[in-house]
Amino acid sequence: LYRRKGKGAIAIYVDDVALENEGVADTVVLHDGFDGNDCSGWQLAGAWGCELDTLSDSPGMNYPTSNRASATLAAPLDLEDSSGAKVSFSLPAFDYELDYDFLLLQYSLDGTSWRTFRRMSGNIPSGTQVVDARELAGQPTVYLRFLSLSDEAYSHSGARIDDVEVRAISLPEPSAAAQLALGAGFLGLLARLRAREGRRR
Repeated sequence: LYRRKGKGAIAIYVDDVALENEGVADTVVLHDGFDGNDCSGWQLAGAWGCELDTLSDSPGMNYPTSNRASATLAAPLDLEDSSGAKVSFSLPAFDYELDYDFLLLQYSLDGTSWRTFRRMSGNIPSGTQVVDARELAGQPTVYLRFLSLSDEAYSHSGARIDDVEVRAISLPEPSAAAQLALGAGFLGLLARLRAREGRRR
């Protein structure tokens, strides 16, 4: 920002500034495929269990009515050094009473207060769900859980969950060369604007 003689200020507006970084780290901090029906990495409540090498809200039956039960990751994750995070999981099967019963993916930073990443209901085709979990960036303690909720009326076959994965994304600081180039770009822009003003006087 600088002033023309006898007139108002001229403002410089800069848009879409980008610093390219190499070596962006994408690290898997959790992957659970429930191989061999192993659910030992989760604290299971209610009807939760494992079947067909997946995590299930109700193995071998429909989920219960009037249900509130969770499968909670037994050990918290450390994402303190991350700049972002992604959570993904596959749904080999999913059938909940639409708009009445729900499966929630939730997170907590203290193991007590929970917030919802994703709420699912109805019939969801088999596939992978991906959640942008930027809220977890820089957090040293992160808990995850799946919470099954149902009313007192009908119940359906429920959900089978597989390949739960959490990835930590770390962006390196811009290199000294990149910072110098950005500074030189601003100075060059300012110099050109001043030179143009000088020619107009």
